[in-house]
Amino acid sequence: SLHITHSLLGYFVGTRNLFWITLSPPAEHMTLFLFMVFITAVFLFDFGWFREQFCIIACPYGRIQSVMMDVDTKTIMYDQKRGEPRRGEVAKDSEEPEGDCINCYNCVKACPTGIDIRRGTQLECIACTNCIDACDEIMIKVNKPQGLIRFESETSIKSDQASPKKSHLLKPRSLIYIGAIIISIVVLAFAVNKSQDLKVTLIKGSNSPYKELTSTKQILNFYKARLDYAGGDELSLNFRIKEEKLKNSIEIFTPRVPLIINSEKHKMAIIHFKFAPEILENGTKKVTLQLYGGKLMIEKEVNLVGPLR
Repeated sequence: SLHITHSLLGYFVGTRNLFWITLSPPAEHMTLFLFMVFITAVFLFDFGWFREQFCIIACPYGRIQSVMMDVDTKTIMYDQKRGEPRRGEVAKDSEEPEGDCINCYNCVKACPTGIDIRRGTQLECIACTNCIDACDEIMIKVNKPQGLIRFESETSIKSDQASPKKSHLLKPRSLIYIGAIIISIVVLAFAVNKSQDLKVTLIKGSNSPYKELTSTKQILNFYKARLDYAGGDELSLNFRIKEEKLKNSIEIFTPRVPLIINSEKHKMAIIHFKFAPEILENGTKKVTLQLYGGKLMIEKEVNLVGPLR
């Protein structure tokens, strides 16, 4: 549970940062420490006590499967034709032969959610196939063919063994699901390909929206920038205005030019924008800030403000 929790934290704080955080006192990173304790407790509760109740109550797998399934869907099925009537359910004076099921309940004992697969497919079934293994072991011991419980479709199970019906796999429903999966994979691949090593959060200065410079009659705006970098090498950042008409009208000042960010680190920086009030329209102007680190890394929209004229 601790290992899983720390792996989760690594996604947010970075693996190198996490290593040094774990070596420092908890009081220095109390929020992360409390988060780690809480998530670890949740995992311990789930794995140690809640266990199969998670599958029955919380896990959406069975409910999603029940919506998507039809008679041709292959799942874990009990062969009622072959198994019924079970041992002990036929009267002694009856001439009706018993089925292959000997009513040993091994399939129920092996099921992690405690269901009886002989009652049919149920929401709690997680398709672990433990019941198939347990039943096959019994069938071997009583000299019966394996497969009383097997991975099969309802169509095939209910068909006549002399002329079994094949499940129709390529149907409109199946094609829709295949299409949805392909679209999801394409979207995921596109998102991963477009994911940026650099993330930037701009926060406008809270003291005042702008400052008028009386000496030069220009306007000054400043932003706080949080820069999160997940790349492998040290990054040297330069800031530019995208709009060609405004490049010479807006000056950008940062604490250091270029701004240096180390691998898997975050950095806070103040960015000043100095410009003439004439570029504003009704006291405001939206511009696009470009961040370059050898190449264009990211673009962010910045809203410059000043006095109404």
